[in-house]
Amino acid sequence: MVRSAGMTEKSQRRDTRAQRLQAALRENLKRRKAQARGRGPGSGEPGQGVAKPVTQGKPAGKGES
Repeated sequence: MVRSAGMTEKSQRRDTRAQRLQAALRENLKRRKAQARGRGPGSGEPGQGVAKPVTQGKPAGKGES
């Protein structure tokens, strides 16, 4: 059994897994960016664009008994 340049089988598997994960994350990012570009501003999608402030009545505890 010959090992390549001091890399064990376990470290080779770890590197292969890391490369697969890196490629998957890169593709996921590309897909998400394409979806965001497709939506565009003002499309009504929740969580996109500028957040609207939540208005509540009077603040609790200020001058009320």
